[in-house]
Amino acid sequence: MLTYQLRNEINKILDALDESQTFIQVVENIYEAQQQTSSALIHNISKDASSGTLKSQYQRIRSCIQEVSHRELYASLETLQKCIKESFDSAFELDRHLKNLVDEIDSFSSVYDNFLSNPNYTNTARLGLVSQQLFVSIIATKQALRCVLSHLIEKEHEIPEGVKELSVYLPDSMDCKVFSEKLNSIYVIYHELCLLFDISEAESPLQIKKVESGSFFAELLGNNKIVNLMVDFLRLSASHFYHTYTKEGKIKALPTKLESANNVLDFVERLEKAGVDTNSMKDELEKTGHSIVRELNTLLIDQSEIVVNEKQIIIDKEKNLHLSEQTPKIGEIEKD
Repeated sequence: MLTYQLRNEINKILDALDESQTFIQVVENIYEAQQQTSSALIHNISKDASSGTLKSQYQRIRSCIQEVSHRELYASLETLQKCIKESFDSAFELDRHLKNLVDEIDSFSSVYDNFLSNPNYTNTARLGLVSQQLFVSIIATKQALRCVLSHLIEKEHEIPEGVKELSVYLPDSMDCKVFSEKLNSIYVIYHELCLLFDISEAESPLQIKKVESGSFFAELLGNNKIVNLMVDFLRLSASHFYHTYTKEGKIKALPTKLESANNVLDFVERLEKAGVDTNSMKDELEKTGHSIVRELNTLLIDQSEIVVNEKQIIIDKEKNLHLSEQTPKIGEIEKD
């Protein structure tokens, strides 16, 4: 699993825990009532005192849930369980711990049902004990996830003026050859735009901050103006694939070369807004537009989605289809 994916999975679980306060607050309240009961039993060991302590526990737990909306509690509980279960496929080191947490939530739900059906002393005691264990597990899970997350988040270094980060994540698995081709495609797009803007790559190189393989994840640093355009082109081309995708792998006819780039990427208009005088460089624009479209095809053609600078764009509408067989290239003409 890539660091990017692991960070996202952990953040999803932490967010779900934060959003499940209706459920967690009830567990915490019962936990505190149970703690008071345990303390009282330790200090009052006589039979009569113990009986009085259990009656007090019953009253405390009853008061904990008296004004609780059971519908909201179960909805909150189920949302949390669903989020945690979805993370199991991630297969990271805390996977077993999270499965245990789901089992404890199931136990709480079952005991809570029994308590609501028959709120006797026995069920009260069981609810107190299961809530005690569950609350400890929730706190331990939060602490463990935050600890892992703190090690995954790299210390941020100040980015020099005029430089911007470009992050690209492609989820589908690929071999070494395909990985290198996609990384090279990003460089070629950067290189071609630098030529158009007369920007020296010696002074403004495209630098690798982090690269991870398996699927594809790259964090790069480059000229601010060039990276801004690349972000736009990547997002627009991915959106194009999504909106023109068909099971037959065909799209409506698109004009080729520069016209194609203009239709998909607003190529010339975006260059002009960025300060390029396009009036006297038709040949260069034709060559660059063709090259950029070609590299965008190489980068995206076999992927189900792309995440560019934290923004996700779906390409494949059907998760089980292989885009290498189904998705058309920019500029591919549908034949009658």
